[in-house]
Amino acid sequence: MKFLFMALLAASAAQAAIPPQWRVYQPVQVKAAKPSRVKLSFALQDSAAPDLSDLRIFDQAGAEQPYLLVIPQQQQPRRERPSRTDITAERGRTLITLETGRTDALSGVLLETSAAEFLKSADAAYSTDGSSWQRIARARPVFRTADGRENLLIDLPRGFYPHLQITLDDSRSVPAEFSGAGLVLWEPEPPGIETIPATDFKISLSRNRKDYQITLPAANLYAQDIVLFSRDRVFSRNVAVSAAAEEPDGRARITGLGTATAYRMFIQGHPMVERAAIPVRRRLTHAKTLTVSVTEPAGHSFTLSRIETRIAPVYAEFLPPGPGMYFLCAGNPSARKQGYQLDFSGAKLAALPSRPAEQNPDYSPAAQAPRQPAARRDDISKWRHRALLKPSAKGPQYLELPPEILSRAQPSLADLRIVSGQANTAYAVDDAEISRKIIPRIFPQPPGGQSSAWKLVFSRPALPLTEISCALPDELFSHRAQAYEYDGADRRMLGEAVWSRTPGQTERRYILAIRRPQTDAVWLEIDNGGQAALPVSEFAAYYSTRRIHFATAQAAETYIYYGNPGAEPPGGGIALSTEAARTQVFASGEETRGPSGWSGAGSSAAPKTGKAVFWIVLVSALAALTAVQAVRVSARRKRRHRARSRKII
Repeated sequence: MKFLFMALLAASAAQAAIPPQWRVYQPVQVKAAKPSRVKLSFALQDSAAPDLSDLRIFDQAGAEQPYLLVIPQQQQPRRERPSRTDITAERGRTLITLETGRTDALSGVLLETSAAEFLKSADAAYSTDGSSWQRIARARPVFRTADGRENLLIDLPRGFYPHLQITLDDSRSVPAEFSGAGLVLWEPEPPGIETIPATDFKISLSRNRKDYQITLPAANLYAQDIVLFSRDRVFSRNVAVSAAAEEPDGRARITGLGTATAYRMFIQGHPMVERAAIPVRRRLTHAKTLTVSVTEPAGHSFTLSRIETRIAPVYAEFLPPGPGMYFLCAGNPSARKQGYQLDFSGAKLAALPSRPAEQNPDYSPAAQAPRQPAARRDDISKWRHRALLKPSAKGPQYLELPPEILSRAQPSLADLRIVSGQANTAYAVDDAEISRKIIPRIFPQPPGGQSSAWKLVFSRPALPLTEISCALPDELFSHRAQAYEYDGADRRMLGEAVWSRTPGQTERRYILAIRRPQTDAVWLEIDNGGQAALPVSEFAAYYSTRRIHFATAQAAETYIYYGNPGAEPPGGGIALSTEAARTQVFASGEETRGPSGWSGAGSSAAPKTGKAVFWIVLVSALAALTAVQAVRVSARRKRRHRARSRKII
């Protein structure tokens, strides 16, 4: 009875407090006016914008309360080189001794070898002085198979290790040649991770692959990893995880989330060791359907009994002015991100109970959201680049950011400014990322060792590249591919994967996910593993871009400014739904600010006058030359006529 009374009270308070522009709300009961933290329900995240820009907290009177979001950040493992590596082959074992030179916590060691096929047992030990050693990992399988399955990573308890020693057991097999090792650094897991099991999944079969499709309870969740469960006593399988999402324009988008070799093995005389988690560590924007693809070696069956998705929570922290009912609201596509300035570091936060999200009974999608403050005026002389937007039509419109702007702008796009006439124009950045194809210039590199390499040169440096793709021939192979760039004389690794083709596989295009480079050149290298080099063709790359939406009150000349590393995000925003902007504009004529002002293809007034004078002078000169030539031709004709007349006489 008490619970029913509280529910009715919350519903009654919600009707009075929540504006009709917000579709869902999550009630929160606060008992005291002190810093508090509440976990966002899955349903609220599903209804919210992917970056939670439309999240608001209202009290019972409808007053907006500032808040601080605690959102896990997308992660990729950092891979660093040790300051020193010593490799020693002894009777029955290989020792790899590393002086890490690191003061931050390590998560693992990634071995490097060109050996094509092997299976080893590895122990790991650490030392603070390089002489006395303490074991931290035992009987970890290190292997590579002919069909592309491999594990070269030795997981370590996350910690600080000045010295590491890896011992590879060669007593049961021929020693494999290892060339070195890299250090793997993962950030610690966020607290409060929840496990979502899936036992009912759709299975699709092909000749050499099984696809397991699972559905999460909501979109826009942060997936820490995917954990596989099988009843098989021993196994090793290549596994790829992807997410299917529907873009705002209705198109389907498939995003690769991670690949790994999952395994369960018994090294003779030691307990079972397995790695069955595929790291994801990213927010699944617009996506709630995941596909786990398991490659099957010929003649070997494998079945998953359960798949678990580990989800990291998102928290909202705020300081309620007093006890009572508060409402976390989401589902307003016109709302823009608020720039609250809060800091709860060091404060003891009260944990508030998280309740399910509910529908706002007064929700009205036609309701107009209140306009936010106009964007603040900036000293535009601090911006180095600009481009003209054409056509500068009146009303709502959008621009898909081209590579030349993405290359020079901040990665966060905080330095974008739109100026129409003499006034700053507020804009909104669309939450949806758009993947576009770009074709680089290809320069094959001279053959070196057991690898083939190509230099891919792009039109601009620091493009937000996400993938490199190419086509490989219809033959069986298994090769490691890696992409990197040069930072001076040092390599900066961008991405790596194992590319393989098995019997029955028909897909010719292979994709390598990469980090954003800082230069205009990316090297793609394929380890041939002692085999003949593969012919590679159809190189392409993909970059990520976004749309920005804005509206102009008049058809004035409009520029987009970018290229200010120190710029802060513009204040305020516009209450403009991205669905309202149907007119696309394009940027043209990039200009660069120099000591004498703007110069480039887009410079307008003075250059146009100079061009006009140039053409007038050129046309006048051509007319004069034509007249002179005509006079000369006429004089020649007269002389010939007089000469003929004298001959006749």
